[in-house]
Amino acid sequence: MNIIALGGTSVERGSPRLGAAAVHPRSTSLATFMGPVAVALSLLGPVPSFSAQTYYYVDNSSASCSELGPGTEARPYCTISAAAAAHKGPGITIYVKPGVYRESVAVLDSGSAASPYEFKALGGPVILDGSDDFSFPSKWALFSGNVYLAASVTWSPNQVFMDGVRLAPSTDSPADLPMNSFTYVSGNGLYVNAGGLNPGTRELLVGRRPTAFYVWTGSHVTVDGFTIIRSDDRAIRLGSTSDFCTIRNNKISHSFKYGIYVPGCSDVLIEKNTVFDNGGHGIMITESSSHQSTRCTIQDNESFRNANPTIRLSVGILIYSSPGNLIQRNRLHDILEQWRPRLRPSALPRRLPYRGRGLQQLQGWLFHRGHRPVRISIQLHRHR
Repeated sequence: MNIIALGGTSVERGSPRLGAAAVHPRSTSLATFMGPVAVALSLLGPVPSFSAQTYYYVDNSSASCSELGPGTEARPYCTISAAAAAHKGPGITIYVKPGVYRESVAVLDSGSAASPYEFKALGGPVILDGSDDFSFPSKWALFSGNVYLAASVTWSPNQVFMDGVRLAPSTDSPADLPMNSFTYVSGNGLYVNAGGLNPGTRELLVGRRPTAFYVWTGSHVTVDGFTIIRSDDRAIRLGSTSDFCTIRNNKISHSFKYGIYVPGCSDVLIEKNTVFDNGGHGIMITESSSHQSTRCTIQDNESFRNANPTIRLSVGILIYSSPGNLIQRNRLHDILEQWRPRLRPSALPRRLPYRGRGLQQLQGWLFHRGHRPVRISIQLHRHR
């Protein structure tokens, strides 16, 4: 097995994969009858025009939206999930208009090589938010001291945000919670110490939905142009063997774990995404229990400030036990903080970015502490 941890370089492995250019949808007319058949029909009157709709709209800001569709611009779906449940398969495109969508979209169907199954943000921003809003004083009750309880939280959240900042998870008993921390007790709810204030008087967001898009079993699926925030696990997740998928033009931040997660897939294109401030690796290409990921292309992405908030160990792009992938033209930077706690005064670092702002920060920090310059572009591990 091998691991390639990329912090600020472009490393080419394998062969490139080209993505198809997006085309604006058009109705597809049935073929016109010709010759004697057309003559015969003309005797009966005008030949009707038929068309097959292949694109549908989602707009939760529309007063006429419905979970029943039909998905026209005049009568769009209210949720992406409802549109995906009703319309699936090759050639289907679901356009999502600007708004905040608090949902997790499960994609269970496939497109084809000629006609992918596509989810596209139309305009922007189109935000998928993995958290629920608890910025209401009425949702909280004083428990003890400075600690408040939200009994309506009936799930165990991985992360809680107050005024845009992650609170620290705690294993202490609710009565002993440190300031700016949280804990969940099954059957009771979520406890938060906001320094004596009712948490609902602040912007308080509780993680709930693990993913924004989970392509469980589908192949030839495209996810394009979304802003994804605060997923409570992995923002965009492919299932094993979800091959030939495209993840493009998305802006992903503040996930509990990875921004983009690809396990055991082949021929996946990941391009032009911006992935930052996630609690795990920005982009992770890895093996599944039965397959390695191979022939994937990771290009033209920007990934930065991705770090586990507890141990500060994450990288911009991680390739784990997955040979034969192409990685090129990615911009990876601002990774200094994740490595600094691991450096001992007497030890040289073993993992560094190759170039870019992250390397410059780290090299400067090392130089002023007496370390000689070190240049390492990737790190390979062989598990014994």
